[in-house]
Amino acid sequence: MRAPILTLKDLAEADREREARYYLRHVVPIYFELRKAQDVRQPVHTAFAFSVAGCWVLMTAGHCITEIKQAREAGWELQKAYILDSLGVNAKYPGPVPFDYDGAHPMPICHDEAWDYGVMFPNENTIALLKANGVTPFDEQWWTDEPDDVDAFFLLGAPDQITTASVSGVKLGAAMARVLPLTGRPDGFCETNAPMFYGELAENPLSSVRGMSGGPIVSFKNGPEGGPGKYWLHAMQVSQVKGSKYISGIRIAPLGGFMKAIAEGKHRDLDQYRE
Repeated sequence: MRAPILTLKDLAEADREREARYYLRHVVPIYFELRKAQDVRQPVHTAFAFSVAGCWVLMTAGHCITEIKQAREAGWELQKAYILDSLGVNAKYPGPVPFDYDGAHPMPICHDEAWDYGVMFPNENTIALLKANGVTPFDEQWWTDEPDDVDAFFLLGAPDQITTASVSGVKLGAAMARVLPLTGRPDGFCETNAPMFYGELAENPLSSVRGMSGGPIVSFKNGPEGGPGKYWLHAMQVSQVKGSKYISGIRIAPLGGFMKAIAEGKHRDLDQYRE
């Protein structure tokens, strides 16, 4: 597989490319090559690096993992998987990272489909390669102590509409889209007790955000008197009302608390983190 070609589709008003790449250093889309007889599928799923107590995992939407599983059960053979880790501002190497997908034990975390968390556990060699290319995991500083009065939300990811894969390589399109938070659940989303975030894309030149499932939704708070601001990992995008600007995400803090409890040797059920 040749090195991916990167194009940056900025949906965040007039943000500069370098600034967008600063936030995209957390994002690591995954390329899959599936074959069935003479047919080939080449999906690219958005994912991001996440860590708890220093332990790295790759997060994506649980339904993305389920889709790969269902394709294989239908006779599609997974021949290759690569992590595309060159989105970040400090990336030094454009080539993709070979990914032992099965060895990463991909799994949805909860049987309840509304709790759409999916996780993969990369091996130490893969983690070292990601670190060497400037990939930064969202650790506790980014998913704890988020204030209520943030100023903006943005969705990051690799939408299908501007990402193409072929035998010659991947043209990877990255998007940073501003999202306006909503106080209620829009029509078109199922009722659930999962800790959800609902928002409306402020600008939507894309006809669909398909491919961005598993993308991080980050919240921003401006600094005092024009000083440097801060950002947090607020949620993970999981769905969109077809033909609309409405998206949903599942909050990350409950998952982080659950995984932190496991890391500390406390055996708790994810139900304890339901809001």
